Amino acid sequence: MQSEGMRMRQSRDAAVVAKVKREREIVEEKERIEAKIEKDLGLRRGGKDCNIPRYRNPSDRQRK
Repeated sequence: MQSEGMRMRQSRDAAVVAKVKREREIVEEKERIEAKIEKDLGLRRGGKDCNIPRYRNPSDRQRK
């Protein structure tokens, strides 16, 4: 049989885990939205799996 303190600790640990999971989901959603905005604005040209280099703006392209 579990003591009252042990039960409270388990529920608190579960609450912390759930909070961290929610925060991680929020961060991932924010990154997806930012990536979509960058893509829509044409700021993101290439990536890790792409041969096209990333250029932040057209003037960078002329310098290289």
